[in-house]
Amino acid sequence: AEYDYFQDYDWRVTGVVGVGYELIDNDTTLLLPRIGVAVTREFGGSDNRWVPELNLGFDNLVDDRLAVWTPGTGPGTPGVAGYQVVADEARSHGGTHSARLRAMGGGDQGSLNATLAAAPFRGKRVVLRGWVASEGVGDGWAGLWLRVRGGASPTLDNMEDRGLAGTTVWRELTASVDVADDAAELSFGVLLVGGGAAWFDDLRLETTALVP
Repeated sequence: AEYDYFQDYDWRVTGVVGVGYELIDNDTTLLLPRIGVAVTREFGGSDNRWVPELNLGFDNLVDDRLAVWTPGTGPGTPGVAGYQVVADEARSHGGTHSARLRAMGGGDQGSLNATLAAAPFRGKRVVLRGWVASEGVGDGWAGLWLRVRGGASPTLDNMEDRGLAGTTVWRELTASVDVADDAAELSFGVLLVGGGAAWFDDLRLETTALVP
């Protein structure tokens, strides 16, 4: 259970089942995502339903590797030129690690990306929630992003108009997209545009039915 002063609910209860994978482990980078399924329910707010989720985090360590996250300079672009990507055990919101993106110079944007087939999400609204903290973010923002690819109505929400800037404590952010019936892929992740550093933790995907 968790309490958050800034949200419109009193308490949130979450149940999670999943596995973790060591994705990157070398002298300069440690990235430890976890993936699982979950349900949440908020009490004392405007929506008290149980909501299914896909849970994504960065703190489980397993010998096998699974390419859940792909570092990139933009959605679908390999490499993170000008940005350092690590799993940071010194600062986390939940668990033992968060993912940290830090601008090192020579780049415009760094991100972590994952892609799923859109079929299970067609005809639904997908919400990506996650906790983000920032330090010295300038000339840009830190946030989450969701992209629907393929079909007649491709959609992107990258939080350009509401991401974090400057130095902030942990904040829960959300990005959302509506997935059309002919969509092909759903891509999502975290990003840092411009300078500074940002930490990301406790990401989860939620789905709700679209109201005609």
